[in-house]
Amino acid sequence: MEDGYKPKKPSLLQRLFGGGKDRRVSRSKTIVKIKTVGEIPPITETRKSLGDGNTKTAVLNAFMYAKNDFMRFFGVSTTKDETNRQFLIRCLNDLGIKVPETGFIDNYAIVDSMNEFVLNDDQKAERLNALKKLTSFYLEYYERTKYGEEWSPDPETVIERLEDIYNYMDIMYLYYSNGKKGEIPEEVEEVEE
Repeated sequence: MEDGYKPKKPSLLQRLFGGGKDRRVSRSKTIVKIKTVGEIPPITETRKSLGDGNTKTAVLNAFMYAKNDFMRFFGVSTTKDETNRQFLIRCLNDLGIKVPETGFIDNYAIVDSMNEFVLNDDQKAERLNALKKLTSFYLEYYERTKYGEEWSPDPETVIERLEDIYNYMDIMYLYYSNGKKGEIPEEVEEVEE
């Protein structure tokens, strides 16, 4: 204690919890990358094709991507000889929507059947909504683009309508998990500070 210097006493907290010792602190952060509907491959591929001016290819492929994902997500299959229209009508019938025979040639018969139907089973609501969006996309975009002459839809509207279909399906299950519904993907990045 020379020159009036007195060592400082450790506080109660320091004495109890070992304060004043040289210790290393390691913190880790978990960063979860949020995935949105706009980031899934069908949307990005469609957006790219539309940007390149390939509207017909973009619309035709967009429907096929959505149809394949619908089948995969809801466990629906198709036969080799079944047309897209037959597939959609069969799926509607499976949910209880009775489409008249004229629905095989008349778009209005399909649309009217969908609009008149009231679903009483909440468990099938997600499937029905996805199917309605898929059917509408098929009737309004796919058929007009495939069979119409020089019809070119607005690219942003095509993307919006495609995203509407996927809003009723779990994109994490379809594109970012190991095939388990409701599972969060393992794309978690650990960062050391």
